[in-house]
Amino acid sequence: MTLPENHVLLGTLGRTFQLEGGLRFYALGDAEAAAIKELGRVFIENFGERAVARVRPVGSQLIVYFVGSSTPQQAQPLVNADVYAAKDALPETPAHYLDLLLDLPVIVDGEPFGEVVEVIPAGSDIGQDVLVVEAGGREVLIPLQADYVTITEAGVTLTEPPEGLLELNAD
Repeated sequence: MTLPENHVLLGTLGRTFQLEGGLRFYALGDAEAAAIKELGRVFIENFGERAVARVRPVGSQLIVYFVGSSTPQQAQPLVNADVYAAKDALPETPAHYLDLLLDLPVIVDGEPFGEVVEVIPAGSDIGQDVLVVEAGGREVLIPLQADYVTITEAGVTLTEPPEGLLELNAD
């Protein structure tokens, strides 16, 4: 099943949770976690569009329940599937949808520098989201939440980045 155009990756479904067919949801970032709580429908990789019955927080995790999956056996096939949302259905948020940052141009002090090729979401080992920028045949890692990074629809702008940051990953 092919992913429809204009969809944004929100995260991945994890193991089933308890007996009501809930699935752990691992959001890419804060915007994606907030979006899954508000969306009525999502697209699940290899399974198509599904209606979201409810989302509830359990500790630091989100548990997602889908219409038609009311037992662990019904939910089990969805484990490890990626979850997407239609771009035009995404709620507005001050945070950035990480998937929408891919392919954006990167400008450093007003000059073209490179392009975002990957976003490494914050995790237990990483304190914040990291942009992987392809620049001149090499990859440079940029911390997304740094105060010198600005995101606009036109791209990612770095204003006076720390000395040496852009050379750290040089070959």
